[in-house]
Amino acid sequence: MACGSKILLLRERHNMTQQDLAKKLKISRAALSHYENNRRHPSSSVLLHLAELFDVSIRYLLEDENVPSPQRLPESESLEQEAPAPTVHESERMPIVFFRHTVNPCRFL
Repeated sequence: MACGSKILLLRERHNMTQQDLAKKLKISRAALSHYENNRRHPSSSVLLHLAELFDVSIRYLLEDENVPSPQRLPESESLEQEAPAPTVHESERMPIVFFRHTVNPCRFL
């Protein structure tokens, strides 16, 4: 299913008109119509807003999946969990080097 067809399907499932959804996305109704009819592709910011609004993943909107996948992770996979700090052996640490103002540091890369 194409991206525009999925946008149309999600909009209809949420009982929204094109005008309603266009207002929420801060785009024109005509632009939304172009997206739904697969004449244009939405920008990344519009895709992000659609994913948040309809609680689906951007991947669902872009790929040929048939079932909307929830955007939120299960509680066990929460992003708020802290990752363990990487351990760095003393011998792996890089020395800090200071350059004089007249030297271009990019020259040494």
